[in-house]
Amino acid sequence: MKTITLKVEDCDDIVIDELKDAYHSINQFDKIDCSDDVLEPDYKLLKAIQTVLSYYMLHEDYEEWVEWYS
Repeated sequence: MKTITLKVEDCDDIVIDELKDAYHSINQFDKIDCSDDVLEPDYKLLKAIQTVLSYYMLHEDYEEWVEWYS
């Protein structure tokens, strides 16, 4: 088994990238199979992800990301 050593900054980058990916995948309307019904995104979860991203990201990067998603 190999050991990987990560710096705190590396962990932050991993968290940021994964949360951005999760935000993107959750922020979509999903059609229910074999019906015309559509599920809305989970807005509470999206807000929670934004809150965590605002903590981990640099303020300028976060503001740019928010503008891009608006």
